[in-house]
Amino acid sequence: MEKRTKMILLVLMLLLCSSSSAVAMMGVADAEAKRVAAKEAATAAAAKEAATAAAAQEAATAAAAKKAATAAAAKNAAANAAANAEQTRIASTEMLPNGVYTLRGGRGGKLCADEGNRVICNRDAVGPWEKFTINKEGDKYSLKGSRNQKYCTDEAGKVICDRDAVGPWEKFTINKEGDKYSLKGSRNQKYCTDEAGKVICDRDAVGAWEKFTVEKHGDKFSLKGGRNQKYCTDEAGKVICDRDAVGAWEKFTVEKHGDKFSLKGGRNQKYCADDSNTVQCNRGAVGPWEKFTLTAI
Repeated sequence: MEKRTKMILLVLMLLLCSSSSAVAMMGVADAEAKRVAAKEAATAAAAKEAATAAAAQEAATAAAAKKAATAAAAKNAAANAAANAEQTRIASTEMLPNGVYTLRGGRGGKLCADEGNRVICNRDAVGPWEKFTINKEGDKYSLKGSRNQKYCTDEAGKVICDRDAVGPWEKFTINKEGDKYSLKGSRNQKYCTDEAGKVICDRDAVGAWEKFTVEKHGDKFSLKGGRNQKYCTDEAGKVICDRDAVGAWEKFTVEKHGDKFSLKGGRNQKYCADDSNTVQCNRGAVGPWEKFTLTAI
């Protein structure tokens, strides 16, 4: 009986040891699982942080690229604006070829006249006194009235055409304002206006009254040679520049042909041709030799 009791106790002890070992093994496994899970969580967090940093870097790069593109666009826009302004400036100083024009004031849309002691814009039709000769003077223009063939000047209180030569006050800045033109006197650099009873240059800005309609009177041009500064004439058999004044034969009709121009003489209304060693106006039609390139110098 004692022996049997010992056997039972031994079996019970073995069972108790096996249970403790199983519990211990389960604890180890659980700890390992938690360690692996923690490591995976740390790896995932690191990956998320790296992705966030990469996204932030991409956003910063995109923002920098957008800023650079905006700056480049602004620079291009400024350059284009400057180029357009320069083209406008050039166009404004090269827009009127020398010739005879009428001026119409902005106040009442009346034609301006050279009345000797003043220029006034109150005429309904063009007569001798309503024609002005406009000539380029460097980057400005001179105006000559038709009453006494005197140059107009920016006089104190009015514009008057009574000068024999062109000086500083006889030069006007002419700028294009839509389909009209502004005139600026050289005395005080003020804009001219169609004032009641006179034209006066005393305005700081361009308004309706400071815009003049400038129309070319006639469709012909005079040419002056560079050798002796004489007017060119449609002489028999040749064009020669030896005239001191403009008459019928010294007026040429200029017609555009693509990027070139034809000239028609005033003697017999024939087209001029670059004929061997001379220019003569004896052609009935325009061919290659009757086309000239005109360049502003």
